[in-house]
Order: sequence, then C-alpha cells, then structure tokens
Amino acid sequence: MSLAFDGLPPPTTESRAVTVASQIVGLLVFLAGIAMIVLVFSWTYRLFSSVDQQIAQVKPAPAVASPAVSGQGNAKSAETGKSAGVVVASPHAGPTLAQVSVVLALKLLAMFVLGWTASLVAARGAALATGRRGH
Repeated sequence: MSLAFDGLPPPTTESRAVTVASQIVGLLVFLAGIAMIVLVFSWTYRLFSSVDQQIAQVKPAPAVASPAVSGQGNAKSAETGKSAGVVVASPHAGPTLAQVSVVLALKLLAMFVLGWTASLVAARGAALATGRRGH
C-alpha cells in the first residue's frame, strides 16, 4: 500500500522546488492579506473615532426667528437698508447632518470594499500555501 502518491510517479526535485516556492509565495500573499485586513480595521477604528468630532461640528438652526421691529410694514431700517419686518437668516458655516451622514456612508462603503478585497487576497494566499488550486 502506497501512502504518499497512490499510483502517481514520485515527484522530481524540480517539482518539489516549485511546490516549496509556491507555498512560500502563498504564505507571503496570505500574510499580506492579513496585514491589509489589520490596516482596514485600524482605518475603520479611526473613522468611527472621528465621527463624534464631525457630529459635534453640526449646529442646529435656530428654532424661531423674530423680526427686529414688528408692525411697521415696509419701513426701511436706517442701518441695514432692509425692510424692518424682514428677518435675514445667516446659516451656520459648518456641515449639515445630511452632509456628514453621506460622507460617513461613503467611507463605510469604501472600508467594506477594502476589507472584502483584503480577505480575498488572504484566502488566495492560504490556497497557494496549502497547495489547493480552487477558484
């Protein structure tokens, strides 16, 4: 009873060298994939740490605006040249909640794609290192 090759000719020195080289390359590719996964996890951690800072920059709009002078119709103010009953809004210059949410969603999508790609690289490296030739 043959234990190793069951009917196949014994491997040559050249085929052993190719097998060892492919296992080494596979191991290096696997380690590169794992390093990419760790990098994506660290980027994701920093992304979630910065979300609090971005949300803190969002300022709510004032709930109610009241005219400076009421009841004078179209009378113009001497200082501003605008009608006294008109309120001019000056919005906050910071980002809106919608802007922060869209940027966060796009960053999360990019992190997902990077993590998925890194896992594919690691899986391919593991397949090479173990000698499997699956797709």
